[in-house]
Amino acid sequence: MTTPSSPDPAERLAAAFVTLADTLRTDFDVIDLMRRLAGHCVDLLDVAGAGAMIAGPDGKLELAASSDDTMRALEQYELDIDAGPCLSAYHHNDITEVRDLDHPEQHWTDLAARARTHGYAAVHAIPMRREDQIIGVLNLYSTAPGPLSLVDQQCGQALADVATIATLQHRTLAAHATHTGQLQSAFTTRLIIEQAKGILTERHSITSNRAFDLMRRYARHHQLKIVDLAHDITTGTRTLPNPPQNHRKPHHSR
Repeated sequence: MTTPSSPDPAERLAAAFVTLADTLRTDFDVIDLMRRLAGHCVDLLDVAGAGAMIAGPDGKLELAASSDDTMRALEQYELDIDAGPCLSAYHHNDITEVRDLDHPEQHWTDLAARARTHGYAAVHAIPMRREDQIIGVLNLYSTAPGPLSLVDQQCGQALADVATIATLQHRTLAAHATHTGQLQSAFTTRLIIEQAKGILTERHSITSNRAFDLMRRYARHHQLKIVDLAHDITTGTRTLPNPPQNHRKPHHSR
C-alpha cells in the first residue's frame, strides 16, 4: 500500500497563504498567526529556525512566536540586549542580514556567538510592513552561511506581507467593532433618556426640557448616573416627586 505523496512546494505555499490570510475566524489570534508564520517559514524555506516580533502599543518589539525553544531563547536575548539584526531591521525599516555569524558586526558578537553554539551560521531579518506602517519583524536563521536564495527571499517576504495584511485587517475590524459598539451604546443611552423624559412629561404635565432638568437634579442629589435613573423611570422601579409649581408674584394695584 502506497502512501499519498506530500503536496508540491507551490501547493504548500498556496495553502500557507490561505491560513495566514484568514482573519474572519471567530477564534482569530495574532499570536497564533505569528506562530503559524514561523512554522510555514521553516517548512517552506531553506532555514532552520524562524521567529516573529511584534511592536507593542509603546512601539517596542515584543516576542510573539518562535519555531522552537532555541529560537525563542535567541529572540528573547536579542530583545534583552536591545541589539541585533531584528532590531536593526525594525528601526531602519529594511531587510538586515548577517550572512556569516563568524564575522558579525562588532556590536552583535555576543548574539552571534550564542547563535553559533546552536548551529546557526546566518540570520536574515525581514520587516513586516505595509507601505509606511511597520508592525514587526520576521527573523530567519540558517545553518549555512550566505544569503537566502532569491526564491526564498521572495517567498519569505510574501509570507511576511500576508501576515502583516492579516494583522492590520484584524485590527481594523476590531476597531470598527469597538466604534460600532460605542455608537450603539450612545444610541441606546439616548433612547432610554428620551423615553424617561416622555414618561415624566406625561405624568407631570411639564415640558420635555423641564423633565430633563428634573431628572438631572434628582440624579445629582442622589448621586446617580442619569442613564441609570432614566432606566429606573422607564421600568417603573423609581418614581420622581412632583416638581414644584412656578407661581407668579401677586400683582397689587395701586
